[in-house]
Amino acid sequence: MSGSSAPTPSIDYLDPTNRQPANLIDGFEDGTRNAPHVFKLMGMYQMPYDIMLSSSFGATSGNPFNPSIVGPTRANGLGTATMAIFPANSHRLPPVRILDLNVDKAIRFGGARRVTLNAAVFNLLNTNTTLALAAQSTVNGISMARQNTSTANNLSTIVGPRVVRFGARFNF
Repeated sequence: MSGSSAPTPSIDYLDPTNRQPANLIDGFEDGTRNAPHVFKLMGMYQMPYDIMLSSSFGATSGNPFNPSIVGPTRANGLGTATMAIFPANSHRLPPVRILDLNVDKAIRFGGARRVTLNAAVFNLLNTNTTLALAAQSTVNGISMARQNTSTANNLSTIVGPRVVRFGARFNF
């Protein structure tokens, strides 16, 4: 069949960065994809005397902060209306940065027999970055932080405190 051809399909839908600003499908606009920027660095060093030192550092951009206010009850049984103060996800809580440290010491007893002593410190710098605030609600799929309430901006979740772990592993 000369002169006719099948239409070429658009492949724009295959591009993961091609999304409409408020499609509420891929988790970007509604705040469920909370960390658009993630950085991780891990390292390990074998020291003398069978001592192994390792560390990891992780940083993520802060969770979305969408302040809103709730209006008074409207007439005709329409209830209240929640109004965003800023565009969705245009403001964020502080970024989260966590440093962990691990030390292992192997003591050999001949052959495959050995005991490995371990000490690990999680959240070494004891950061207490805010992860979520009180008075949160979901409006049209977007997590909102209500501002006209007595609990506005009270902390509800922070990064866990420093934790130290000691352990031993036996191989025989």
